[in-house]
Amino acid sequence: MKSLVMVLVLTLAALTSQFAEAGLLIVGSGSSATYDPLTGNYTGPPGTSNLGDLSVDGDVDLPLVPTIFDDDPAPGDIWFSAPFGGSQTLTQIATGDNLVGDFSGVVQWELISGDPLDSNFNPLPGSSSRGEWSAQFVVDPNLSTGQFAGATGTLQITAINPPFDWTVTPYSFDWTVEGRIQTVPEPSSTAVFGIVALGALVSRRRHRRN
Repeated sequence: MKSLVMVLVLTLAALTSQFAEAGLLIVGSGSSATYDPLTGNYTGPPGTSNLGDLSVDGDVDLPLVPTIFDDDPAPGDIWFSAPFGGSQTLTQIATGDNLVGDFSGVVQWELISGDPLDSNFNPLPGSSSRGEWSAQFVVDPNLSTGQFAGATGTLQITAINPPFDWTVTPYSFDWTVEGRIQTVPEPSSTAVFGIVALGALVSRRRHRRN
């Protein structure tokens, strides 16, 4: 019997390890979200994902300190770029479970037409730019809730500003999120693994005796 228990323990450990290595895949996207550059806050209507509808809310840390700020760009040039960071919550609409974490990345604005700045770097209305925000989202296991409680991992998040005048706020954006996180198996899942494994081992022992 001791050997049976030991085999069961090892089987449960192997199953749990396989579950953890596979992780939970998250692939989602949304549109028509808005970002307020004056406050850093962004939010939007629910998007879709392989886990059902997801909503996204967060805050970008301000101020943004540009590494590129060009007062005389040509169409196609990156005229604004800056590192950025902040915090974000992804909410699974059906359950209310929250995936919470911090992110960091780089934003770039590409000029489409017009002049975004005068020679003294003052904003000029009427220009059109396309923005791309690319960041790594690191899950916080202590703040995430529901099925995401205790989860770890990193997701790739990208936000795209369709053509916009940077002097008119808020900015609209579409977003995508993709990656795998490691979740904590629920006790019920572990119990099922145990029952299945024990049943298989007992059946095998009886078969050998017969």
